[in-house]
Amino acid sequence: MWIIPELAPNETRQQSKLDRFFDHQTKAQALVRESIQNSLDAEVSREKPVRISFSFNKITKDSLEEYFKGEDHSLEKHLKSCGISLPSKAQRCLVIEDFNTEGLTGPINNMSYDEHENPVSGNFIGFWWSEGLSDKRKGSGGSHGVGKITLSTSSNINTFFAHTIRQENPEGLLIGYSQLKYHSFAKRQFKGYARYGKKSENEQIWPYDDKENQKILEKIRNDFNLKRTNETGLSVIIPSIDDEINFNSVIESVLKEFYVPLMRGQLQVEVYDFKKELIIDTENVISVSNEYLESAIDRELITNAKEMLDLLDSGIPYTVDGTGLGKIRKRGIVKEDFDKVDLEKMQTNFASGKMVGATIPVKVKTQNQDTGQEEIKSSRFHLFVKNDEQSELKRSTHYIRDKLLINNEGGGIIKPFSVAFLYVTDEELSDFLKYAEDPGHERWVYKTLYENGSFKEEDDTPLRLIKSSVSDFYNILAGVAEDQKIENVLPEIFTIPERKTGGKKGATSSDPDPDPKSHSSSPFVFSKIMGGFKVKQSRDIEMLFDSGLIEIPFRIKIETGYYKTTGGGISKYNPLDFDLSDTTQFEITSESTEAIARVENTLLVEVTGKKFSVTVVGFDENRDLEIRCLLIEPEVA
Repeated sequence: MWIIPELAPNETRQQSKLDRFFDHQTKAQALVRESIQNSLDAEVSREKPVRISFSFNKITKDSLEEYFKGEDHSLEKHLKSCGISLPSKAQRCLVIEDFNTEGLTGPINNMSYDEHENPVSGNFIGFWWSEGLSDKRKGSGGSHGVGKITLSTSSNINTFFAHTIRQENPEGLLIGYSQLKYHSFAKRQFKGYARYGKKSENEQIWPYDDKENQKILEKIRNDFNLKRTNETGLSVIIPSIDDEINFNSVIESVLKEFYVPLMRGQLQVEVYDFKKELIIDTENVISVSNEYLESAIDRELITNAKEMLDLLDSGIPYTVDGTGLGKIRKRGIVKEDFDKVDLEKMQTNFASGKMVGATIPVKVKTQNQDTGQEEIKSSRFHLFVKNDEQSELKRSTHYIRDKLLINNEGGGIIKPFSVAFLYVTDEELSDFLKYAEDPGHERWVYKTLYENGSFKEEDDTPLRLIKSSVSDFYNILAGVAEDQKIENVLPEIFTIPERKTGGKKGATSSDPDPDPKSHSSSPFVFSKIMGGFKVKQSRDIEMLFDSGLIEIPFRIKIETGYYKTTGGGISKYNPLDFDLSDTTQFEITSESTEAIARVENTLLVEVTGKKFSVTVVGFDENRDLEIRCLLIEPEVA
């Protein structure tokens, strides 16, 4: 039966916001990423790959309706109240099954407590009961319980079922979930979700099980053609799958998101669609990519990833002297960290277009799982950079934590290059970085790390080092001098302070285009808008073009910071204030410009036309903002 909770008199009407973390991905990418990530986390044996099957099939209209209609506890009327109708014909469905996995382990009772009277979590509770809460299991890839949102929104009827056989108990369990909206009918108000299961006398919801509900489990296994018999693992059933999710889009998403575990023999993916089938594993990743990836850039990335992994497996000959790292929080990697002979070899290889790799040691704060005591552990990560002038890849930077791509981290490299990888293989550092990830596991956020509770600002050195290391490593390889990095500007640094408008903080300027004469020495015009600012060309920039001081294309570095009671703005920036790389908070629109990097309080853009503008929105409207624009010297860019 479906159980749809009613809103109690004093409860808030609310909607889930977690689905916004997947707005920038296709539905196939979001589904494949979430499904495979969870399966890799549940690996049983490292001696063989985790095997995941994506099987498309059909279910008749009548068979599908049996799961939604009924006199009591019908989900159909709730779907209709949310503007969703049951299909009027047979439907495509997708079944996702994993093998060599442990299934949804842990307590199934949401009201379980430990000996200290703290709520107990686990895979089952995290999957079925949690939303937006971090499951801090050591060694896992994910931690925020957003799977239900991704699975639900992949269905045209916002619904999925899950059948699991658990390593701790061979008895099969069946659950279901439907992502609704806050809704009402017949003078009753309901929360924005429904669960499929059985209700006990004390109103507790339980999964159906093979022991007492064998016919129900047998029916769903037969209706949706599940492959699982008695193997442990999880089978997810998505009825009325979205048309964007199909044989080709699943294959494309698998290749783009999980080329590393596929190449390393940690993952095997099978895709079935009626008469078509394909198995992707370590032996054929390159050939399948060449056949199914339309973009030459995507295909070349897979080839470069293989080169990176081969270099790692052969033994990276270069590493830094870690004695200086971490002693100064913002120090980063410098050329003096490398042996002089090694440095010369790396720079020579880089100049010739070869991929160059290095291992970077780092210390991380951890917690002993047995004693609960804090410990400092030695860890490491690997850097790889390549600049092949013949390559189709341009400024392609990729961060990999264990088996998972972190897609929205920016490299911050100014000069053109082809490809860069940062690869974290060490478990201690991987666990540390997991705590800093946003719910979509798309980027590392200082604020998220601090909110964990176990970490303070002085503990963030590994994250700061990682965020700057790709750019630092490139600068070392390319021989970029300290005074030629991103701070190197034209003879005059054009600083555009916030235009004072009077009145209360956060007031919006009524003049969207201030008189350029008020900033006659600047090539930029700054205007404040609600929740942000706009930067555009001034009339004076024509003189720079005419004199040949700058040419198209050129770059602008934009720095930002909130004014504080202690003064400053940019100089007092704290990652807790904001992070421009947060695509869920900040919206950037532009004319004749392209954002090259978004890191903390800094935006780097490339200008491609004489008439240009950059607009950034997402700042706190009640705080004053300092903006500084720096024109990057053309030959450095």
